[in-house]
Amino acid sequence: MSEAVIRVRGVNDASRPRPAVDDLARLVPAVVPREGADAELVVIGERYWAFAGFAPELGTPVWCERAKDIDTAGWGHQVYAVAAAGVRAVVAGRLCPQCGGPLSLTSRAAFQQVCDGYAPVCVDCNESLTAAVRVIVDPARKAKREAAKAKAEERNAVDSAHARWKQLQREAVAEEYAAVFPSKTEVPASGVREMVGALALLRYAPSTSPIAGVGSWPDPLYPDNGKTGSLLGTLIRADLLSIHSSSPVTAFVWEPATFEEALREAEGDVDAIGTPRLSGSFYPTVAHYCHPCGGGAAQRNPRAPRAHMTTRAVNRFETDVQRAAADPDWELKPFAAITGHGPTAVIAWLNSQPDAWDPYLVAAAGRARELGRSGLRPRFAA
Repeated sequence: MSEAVIRVRGVNDASRPRPAVDDLARLVPAVVPREGADAELVVIGERYWAFAGFAPELGTPVWCERAKDIDTAGWGHQVYAVAAAGVRAVVAGRLCPQCGGPLSLTSRAAFQQVCDGYAPVCVDCNESLTAAVRVIVDPARKAKREAAKAKAEERNAVDSAHARWKQLQREAVAEEYAAVFPSKTEVPASGVREMVGALALLRYAPSTSPIAGVGSWPDPLYPDNGKTGSLLGTLIRADLLSIHSSSPVTAFVWEPATFEEALREAEGDVDAIGTPRLSGSFYPTVAHYCHPCGGGAAQRNPRAPRAHMTTRAVNRFETDVQRAAADPDWELKPFAAITGHGPTAVIAWLNSQPDAWDPYLVAAAGRARELGRSGLRPRFAA
């Protein structure tokens, strides 16, 4: 049915003689601003009626912009009505068939009607359009719109300032924790607890550059997961671990603490907001890390545990040692390559001070010693 309608319309259009493009040119309306109209409405009206010419083959009007691409800036949803509130598009030599006054076009569709030889009524004789224009220019509505616009501009200014604040935070972290590999040529001397903690971190991290999400690993780094942050802080102070520049800004304590606090200190003036500063404190389980004596390239740790593993550190340690002893292809990070100490020295150190270290480390050392007595020489990773 729709195809038949289209076909009939095509026949009717073809039967109607089309005027030449030169004849149509005299119908192009003159755009005249309305007296007292808001400048923004005038601009919208001028954009709506900006005429590019006629299509040579069909003689149809071509506009500079599509109507749906014109932003009405909150004045209304119907762009032709907003345009009518700002300007009049008057066709010279044509009169309104209803009032007899100059023909002011109600819309682009009305101009097409004029080009096709019809005589539409003017803007003032179109009751629905004049009612829409009265609503658009109503002073109370205009004041409400301007208040909403001012609020939106204020919100945009705050959002832009917040974005700048976050960018400054990222730049501060990147500058403070810029990575240079290797940053240290030798592993600093430290206690066995710190060394084993660093080795365990490197061994079980899903990725070693950076090491991230330590607090949410499915297989906890430390037997008591609540003490993981304390262990990480110990490794930082021992220079066995460095904060990575990819750490989220939320991993650090800032001065001022938040953007909102900085905005309050500036009494709401976004231009007076200061620069965020690192306080020197951070949240260990949120930060990202790297080993200061290692390489800088990000790499996947093929021996990282899968999400379903929930073994404790002692059992995990024993399992890896046994696997390394039985399977030549099971390669662990050599202990000496990172700490400069051989496994025998470490075991001896643990055994010589059994009260100084956590029970799980003592148990691990004992099991490793038993494997050594059986003639096996395991390679350690922690």
